[in-house]
Amino acid sequence: MITRRIGKLLRGKATPFQVFSAGVLGALIAFTPGFSQAPGLMLLWFFLLAVLNANLFVAAIVGAGSALLALLLTPASFAVGRVLLEGPTEGLFRTVVNAPVLAFFGFDYYLVAGGQLIGVIVGVLAGFAVARLLTGFRTKLSQMETGSERFKKWSSKKSVRIMTFIFVGGAKKKTYEELMTKRIGNPIRPIGVVLVVLTIVVIFVTLQFFQGPIITAALRSGLEKANGATVDVAEADLDPTAGKLTVIGLAMANPNLLEEDIFRAEMVEADISLSDVLRKRVVLDRVVVDNATNGELRKVPGRLVGPRPKPAKEKTDLPDMKSIDQVLDNAKVWKERLSQVKKWLDSLGGSGEKESSEPGAPGYREQLEARIRSLGYANVRALHLIEGSPSLLVKKLEVPRLKAKQFPDELLMIEGSNLSTNPNLVAEPPTIDVSSSGGTLKVDLTLGSAAGGTDNQITFAYRGLPVDSFAEHLTVGGTTPISGGTMDVTTSGTLSATDSNLPLSVTFNNTNVIIGGTATPVSALTIPVAVRGPMDNPMIRVDSAALQNALLAAGKQEAVNRLQSEAAKQLGVDAGEGGENLEDTAKSLLGGFLKKQSEPKDDGE
Repeated sequence: MITRRIGKLLRGKATPFQVFSAGVLGALIAFTPGFSQAPGLMLLWFFLLAVLNANLFVAAIVGAGSALLALLLTPASFAVGRVLLEGPTEGLFRTVVNAPVLAFFGFDYYLVAGGQLIGVIVGVLAGFAVARLLTGFRTKLSQMETGSERFKKWSSKKSVRIMTFIFVGGAKKKTYEELMTKRIGNPIRPIGVVLVVLTIVVIFVTLQFFQGPIITAALRSGLEKANGATVDVAEADLDPTAGKLTVIGLAMANPNLLEEDIFRAEMVEADISLSDVLRKRVVLDRVVVDNATNGELRKVPGRLVGPRPKPAKEKTDLPDMKSIDQVLDNAKVWKERLSQVKKWLDSLGGSGEKESSEPGAPGYREQLEARIRSLGYANVRALHLIEGSPSLLVKKLEVPRLKAKQFPDELLMIEGSNLSTNPNLVAEPPTIDVSSSGGTLKVDLTLGSAAGGTDNQITFAYRGLPVDSFAEHLTVGGTTPISGGTMDVTTSGTLSATDSNLPLSVTFNNTNVIIGGTATPVSALTIPVAVRGPMDNPMIRVDSAALQNALLAAGKQEAVNRLQSEAAKQLGVDAGEGGENLEDTAKSLLGGFLKKQSEPKDDGE
């Protein structure tokens, strides 16, 4: 009963010091985001709570209230963390973050650093207030106990003693005056010391005999945080002497389609170096993935983990371009996919954002807000504090055979290098190369800006994509402008969370172009498409003049004549007789036709 716990506090042996220390420690625990961010800090506070003989009831009450307050003050704690980790105390925290053992205290997380400072303030105020109330209550009761005959007579009544026993507890062993003589009491809880020692021994023994399950759980938790959805790991084993990590039965659910796995592998083997593990550094020299698949259905649907990445706002300084919503009717699906890609790059420290002096370039605040939207406040780290070597480095990644549902007749080959959480600490930039055995897909990605270079460079080629599967999602004019055949998409540009620049070249092969309801066959038609803006919410532009030139260059005089005739009907002008100026006339008419089609219609039309 809560009243009996309060009565035990007021009438028991708890001293102001024990109450005050309990309030501070309860608040500090509540303002620590989680064990995964700051395992060392969580263990430290719990061990101190046990050893310092702090009142556990007060710690629980203050901790519960502080937990709610910490949730409400999350943005404020993050802002305070920015001041600490980027302001005058940056050097101090840099030392702590890179020091052995202290690296596990999580001070490279903005929310941990800011939360602990606010937690100290809240804990001191709460502890002082509870200690003051305790002292004031005992002082008042001590005065009544010694100087009020009426109080003595009232408190000696049988009914009062029974009610006191029911709601407050048994009779106190000391007078209130005696309780007030102790301000500190025994600062050490002997049973707490024994408990801490036993806990350390149990942790050590558990690590020795249950290493596999612990590594499995830790690996699953870390991958789920990075993936944003369920990750299954059947078994994981670490052999420190041989420097070998083996993972069996890895399955990562697709965050955008929880019924299937975005990645599944029978076995993953890694050569691991643990030489700098006390500084929270892990280096994987070579990771090899065997028998990998993509798109397989799960027996049990996955679940979402952590905050969902939200699409960035559209760039408003590109008035001649259309948003992805204006071009594709499945734009929401693509935004979710691109947001997931951005989250993965953020997890690798490779979002490509940095300070720039160029006009209109995203500032550090915008970059940080993008990471918060993608990862959540609790998972954003001050990566600039990490020195010497990255927290995690994968020197070489090899996936020799990946079976994907999008490529039923081919196998994908993936190679990566220098993938890390702190690319700026690695001499070479991170790279990811993907290719299909039949030459349908080829992707080369270099995260240059993540490593302190200029931009994230991407070269992309997808050949043989069925036109109909793409055209059915176009929203141009409410009708499908092309049908049949295949399309090749290639690009070579820069990839960025806030301002990508991807000049696409789209080539249609043996395609029918629909003009005025009539299908005109075109053997080869190449159209340049500009893609600009945030990675997960890009703007798209198709140059009408370039489209005109592409149609004319395709050598289809019949298409030109039909375009000329249709444009004349739509614009209400004379198409003319043609002759030597046929191409110029068609260009002019087609330009007007495309402009007219892009203009919004009145409600009365």
